[in-house]
Amino acid sequence: MSDQQQQASVPPARIFTPGLVLQLGGGFVAALLLLNRLVKLIDQKLVHFDRPPFWPISIFLPRLPNLKETLVAVAVAVLFLFAVFVLSKIKYRLAAVMLAGILLVLGTNLIQGYQTGFVIPIAAGGEKGGQYYSDALQVGDARAFLLNYAQLQPGLKVHSRTHPPGAVLLFYLLLQAGLSPAMISVLLAVVSICLSAFFLYRIFYLEYKNDGLPGRLTFLWLLIPAVQIYYAASLDALIAGLLTGALYFILHPRPVVGIIGSMCLIGLASFLTFGVVFILPVMIGYELWRKRSLWRSALVVAVLLLSYLITFRTIHFNYFDSFLIASRLENPHGFYLLADPASYFFTRLEGVCEIVLFLGPFLGWLLLQGLGSLKPSSPNLSALTWLGALTLAAMFLAGAFHTGETARACLFIYPYLFFPVAAYLQQGRLSPPDAKILPALVFFQSLLMQMFGFYFW
Repeated sequence: MSDQQQQASVPPARIFTPGLVLQLGGGFVAALLLLNRLVKLIDQKLVHFDRPPFWPISIFLPRLPNLKETLVAVAVAVLFLFAVFVLSKIKYRLAAVMLAGILLVLGTNLIQGYQTGFVIPIAAGGEKGGQYYSDALQVGDARAFLLNYAQLQPGLKVHSRTHPPGAVLLFYLLLQAGLSPAMISVLLAVVSICLSAFFLYRIFYLEYKNDGLPGRLTFLWLLIPAVQIYYAASLDALIAGLLTGALYFILHPRPVVGIIGSMCLIGLASFLTFGVVFILPVMIGYELWRKRSLWRSALVVAVLLLSYLITFRTIHFNYFDSFLIASRLENPHGFYLLADPASYFFTRLEGVCEIVLFLGPFLGWLLLQGLGSLKPSSPNLSALTWLGALTLAAMFLAGAFHTGETARACLFIYPYLFFPVAAYLQQGRLSPPDAKILPALVFFQSLLMQMFGFYFW
């Protein structure tokens, strides 16, 4: 027997031993608490800056679950175990993975209670609240709202005024369809999960050509705390689903399909968020890096620009003026670094740390382990990972995401962070016990975070 055959016949060693699990989990919590205390001390003793009480989580209140909520959590944990059992039997078929993801996201949010989990995130405060829903209640005529958006934008609520009009108009259309706030929450969860899961599955299938692996990877991604917490009742989840779809079409081997798909999904996302600028350097950089050309990206950007020129000519909505208005509203005192250097630095650090927190210690550890094997196993995903990370870093440096809240507002970054994890798992370096315990560890963090914390936006 050759050395390679002998190595292949030796099963992988256990990684997630009780000792390592305690080290990763305990070290992760200790590091966060230490950073929180250190940042608080700097704020109080050295220089005052924009600091949320539970830094690095931007908006958070601790809570203790009551008996009913604890029983719901137990039921959701049982549902998770049942889902893992069924999915393993049917080789993680995509439709079943989607259904499991939907049920688990709705289940973990139900731990907060019906009102807190599904109504408050959409409609807190009603017309006087600060949500897209609150502004949508004031829209009498959608066409008039769009025609006069530049004048209306500064007077909109805190979220709406820094977004294109599509954010408010989406909720307006859902209200016109007769949906209640809770129904809107559920609909956003279902559509967002299906979009993200479908396109992630297709990305993994494109890269690894393995019938079982894409489903297992997609299911594991759906268990990430950021997904479990923010994929219900959040417009950002829908945006993340659209941008994940755009990522798939950027990778698509057929140019015509890739171009049309990218145009449609980036165009839809651009009407919901100005954060769509994230995908443009990723798309252009990927084509330059991997294809040594620019014609696909140039065509997509040209059609997007043309579409907004037509929009301006027909209904007089100036997308670029709206973008500048949003930028001024987000940074009323000018460039954040010059206006408030201390807050600029610590909110940038806060943004990074919150993303890491909502990824968790176990996937974070695998991310670091998988970086080295990502390029050999998938040069395409390696290029996208670095492009995504560098683009988001550039946005942070430019002052975007002014007050943090990045685990929600930057949901679109989690597929990029997951690609090194996928590369590590694709190589079969987890033992069978580790492959079973990893999803449980990731989901257990999501469960605990839902039980003991309230997250609002």
